[in-house]
Amino acid sequence: MKNLLKNLIRFRSDKNHPEEIRNCFNFVVENLKEKRLKVKKYFSNDTPSLVAARRFKKHYQYILNGHLDVVPANYLNAFNPEIKRTRLYGRGAGDMKGTVAAMIELMKDPQLQKVDMALMLTSDEEVGGFNGVKYLLEKHKYSCDCAIIPDGGENFSLILAEKGVLHIKFEAKGKAAHGARPWLGDNALDKLIRIYQNIKNSLPKVTPPDNWQPTVNLGVLKGGDATNKVPDQAVMQLDFRFPDTEDEGKILDLIEYETKKEKKVKWEILARGYPLINNPKNLYLKKIQQVAKKEKIRLKIKKEHGASDGRFFSERKIPVIMFKPVCSGSHIKNEWIDLESLAKFYRLLKSFLLS
Repeated sequence: MKNLLKNLIRFRSDKNHPEEIRNCFNFVVENLKEKRLKVKKYFSNDTPSLVAARRFKKHYQYILNGHLDVVPANYLNAFNPEIKRTRLYGRGAGDMKGTVAAMIELMKDPQLQKVDMALMLTSDEEVGGFNGVKYLLEKHKYSCDCAIIPDGGENFSLILAEKGVLHIKFEAKGKAAHGARPWLGDNALDKLIRIYQNIKNSLPKVTPPDNWQPTVNLGVLKGGDATNKVPDQAVMQLDFRFPDTEDEGKILDLIEYETKKEKKVKWEILARGYPLINNPKNLYLKKIQQVAKKEKIRLKIKKEHGASDGRFFSERKIPVIMFKPVCSGSHIKNEWIDLESLAKFYRLLKSFLLS
């Protein structure tokens, strides 16, 4: 598992290197076929994904899901794995090539040959997952009783919920004028700033102890080409996160209401994602906690504000088991995973699948 992980990290499989993503997938396919696993490769908009199993069908008891793409990294040795004590460093170690390596080895484990499971690997989770998991579940009708997606929940935190996501783009048009006579123009940036402030003030106030609320982040604001000119065009992009499914409709209604107050403003949805919502009384979530207790591993119950491909399974009412070994946060410099913890993670999932 350690050697497999090192090899996976050596592929610079980010959005800027599609050839490296393809090379990484070809490497994984050959690795799986060594144990006579059957592999199907899929492409959606030139985005590769695969499903591996001992026999092909559309519905399994378990789908083990992970992604091989990583976020870009420009720091020294990002794709040159290095071991220091029990930690393995490299881009993707924690998000999520470490747990992908564990799931590949689980598929190859001879003691798990009779378990009704498949491995689903994709390459676009970091850019939305629409040509990966969403495509495989919708277009090719794959499904399962339980999805295992170790893409969140660092340090053995069992994730009960993740927030949904909405990315909205606004475009405003105004009238140019000299900056010394702003009353002669119509400032496009002012329109978008007012919309953002009104939306932000309409959402619940978020504090560190009370953060399981809908939120908005102003990520992009562009307009104007000179300090002494009233800008006649502007663009804004907002990132909304929300815990409940009905929140999405409320946010869209709020956007519609605020944009109608301004002239010559239009908006569009760039991306949207369903919240991940698990029922804590679900058979599989209760079982993983029971097995963890026998293995003397404490799974801490947690909610996460980010999104993952788990939302595509949750949207279909499929329970998602999500937790990670001890590792660093995602998308940081000198990303790492603890190898002893990864071995413990492997043993826990194996015991769970055998149960």
